[in-house]
Amino acid sequence: MTETITRSGATIAYSTAGSGNPVCFIGELGLGPWQWSWQFPAVAGPFKAIIPERRGVGHSASPSDDYDIKTIRQDILAVLAACDVRRAHFVGFGVGGLIALSMAQQTHRVASLTLIGTAATRLDRSSATESHWSPPQPASVRRRISDEFSAVFLDSHPDILSQLVEWRCDEDSVRCDMERQRDAVAAINLADALYEITAPSLVIHGTADSAWPIEAGRTLARDLPKGTFHAIEDAGHFVQIEAAAPVNDLLVTTLEEHETWALATDSVRSLLACILYLIMPSTRTRPRIALLDASHADSNTRRNFRRELDAELVEYDVTSNTTPPHVEFDGIVITGSRSSVYWDEPWIQTLITYVTEAIQKQLPVLGVCYGHQVLASAIGGTVSDMGEYELGYREITQLATDPLFEGIPDSFMAFTSHSDVVTDLPDGAVTLAHNDYGIHAFRYGNAWGVQFHPEYDRQTAEVITRRKSLPDAYVQEVLNEITEANYSRACKSKRLFDNFLGEIEHSPQSISTVSTDVV
Repeated sequence: MTETITRSGATIAYSTAGSGNPVCFIGELGLGPWQWSWQFPAVAGPFKAIIPERRGVGHSASPSDDYDIKTIRQDILAVLAACDVRRAHFVGFGVGGLIALSMAQQTHRVASLTLIGTAATRLDRSSATESHWSPPQPASVRRRISDEFSAVFLDSHPDILSQLVEWRCDEDSVRCDMERQRDAVAAINLADALYEITAPSLVIHGTADSAWPIEAGRTLARDLPKGTFHAIEDAGHFVQIEAAAPVNDLLVTTLEEHETWALATDSVRSLLACILYLIMPSTRTRPRIALLDASHADSNTRRNFRRELDAELVEYDVTSNTTPPHVEFDGIVITGSRSSVYWDEPWIQTLITYVTEAIQKQLPVLGVCYGHQVLASAIGGTVSDMGEYELGYREITQLATDPLFEGIPDSFMAFTSHSDVVTDLPDGAVTLAHNDYGIHAFRYGNAWGVQFHPEYDRQTAEVITRRKSLPDAYVQEVLNEITEANYSRACKSKRLFDNFLGEIEHSPQSISTVSTDVV
């Protein structure tokens, strides 16, 4: 059913079907709602499917003047409001995926993202205007479709070409409107801000996509905090049409997995907020965490932790012998380092002393790799040189149940990079996970240490491996194992960051009142 709203003098059309939790489809530059003809009916059964039509597309009015990405976002929010929807899953195609990413960065309305044929920035596609015309010319459309779809697909679907021509002539933008849309999104570049987007994200890309190269999709999935990548063999840019069945299976399965209380109605949210107000001294949306950076200013470290921790981070370069002047934080996270905790360097003892005080005050603390060893030293444990390196993706086994590992498999994969190991822990410490190299996780009160690196992305794994002064054959063996499949398996361990933030939320030591605006 197609309906319209009026916003800022413009008529915005949208289509809806279904009655479940909402899924909002954002389309490619200049293309009408026909592009979702294969996904809309598949989603509209278990979900409420919504397709906003941008200004100058389909049944929406052509803009009388220029407009920008903020206007596009506000138009989409107005459509959601008309549908009585506050928060939705977003599915974006091409530039529509880029707009969906912008929605996730700028608002709190995005529950999850499915990004089809998308990159983190609008690619240089000056030839795109060739597919738009005024008035529509069926012969031109037919030629363009022949370029955009694979020959195998068109040959195996002889009747579809005429249907696509009809749809595109009826719904797509004319040249002037398409150019306005193009200009509105021209400045979007989220490549350096993806760590801010913490919504679960599935990136789908055709291996034969000539408009948006598949490596752009791989990079996008890698740099998103909760991104996963799925390639569809031999499919072009319109992968959701050429490979509709597998794309629909991925989409519906992913949407079902993301069904959480986050899509609760406003009334339920209000009730939860009232309960939190009554039982907690203050309510807040993001904890305030001291990030004790021991990496000697490695940019990979900051990028990774900024991406994984949905928190207000106050960063300290502890290698310069600088620690926070107090422990008045909701929690503390200690990073990895190329140093060893038993080295005789002033900053190391300063760090251990600070962490000891935080543990004594029962502040939630998470130590990663070197941070894990700092924690062990602070509570009276022992850290020793292994005499060898554990490097690469390794299997780790849980030994005890703990909230930090909730939702993580009993046996899981993670990237490791260390030559020191915690050999002994004091009474009161519980070993949570290990492998053949030794202790990989422990808990002591409100402090947790993990020897592995759940924060690593593929880029970091490759950079760190190449830095090691190890035999070339060993280094190459590890590099060969840094694959999309292994990284995808290792991503399951990233959940411990959310679990740690959950423990902070329930900690009586939490003191922050930091909040973020909800648009």
